Amino acid sequence: MKNFIKLDRIIYNSILPFQDKQLLLSFFKKVNDQELAAVIDLTKKHPQWLEKLAKNIKQKTSVDDSDHQHWDNILEQEKQELETILSS
Repeated sequence: MKNFIKLDRIIYNSILPFQDKQLLLSFFKKVNDQELAAVIDLTKKHPQWLEKLAKNIKQKTSVDDSDHQHWDNILEQEKQELETILSS
């Protein structure tokens, strides 16, 4: 819970639209405190990832489960973004 409060402040103080802030907070309240620590570290170093995370969550929640091609595209894009993180 402690890390959720920290992340809440980071998200609240970001330049994201209110709707994206709500989306992220709703998503992250399901994540355990230890995993949130990694998200906090990432967003402190690279605040632009909040926008990327919000975009990714919106894409995943808007796609129909039966649209496998769309899912593949989303996952490929996510893979590329994660590789970018790991290489920096």
